[in-house]
Amino acid sequence: MHTSSLVVDKARELTAAGQHAEVVKYLAARQGSELAEAASLALLYGTAQARVGHHDEGLRWLDTALEQARTLERFLTGSRLHAGEHFVRECLHRRHVFAW
Repeated sequence: MHTSSLVVDKARELTAAGQHAEVVKYLAARQGSELAEAASLALLYGTAQARVGHHDEGLRWLDTALEQARTLERFLTGSRLHAGEHFVRECLHRRHVFAW
C-alpha cells in the first residue's frame, strides 16, 4: 500500500507542534498494515508513543521503522542510499533515546 504524502505531512506537522498524543490518535486511526509498511509513519508513530509514555509500544514501532529502513536500504544507490543510511541512523538514535 502506498502511503499518502498528506498523511506523512500531517503527522510531521503534529509532531513539530509537539502534539504527540494527537499523532498517536491520528496514526492509530490508519490501517495497521499502512504503519507497518511505511518506515516514516512507523518512526513518527513510535516516537509519539514513546513521548506520551507508552515506551514498549514506542520501541516496537521504532523497531518496525528500523526493519523497514534496512530492507529498503538494500535497494538504494547514490544519493538515495545516503538518505536511506541517514534514516537508519535516525531510527537507531531514537530507539537508543527511548530505550533508556
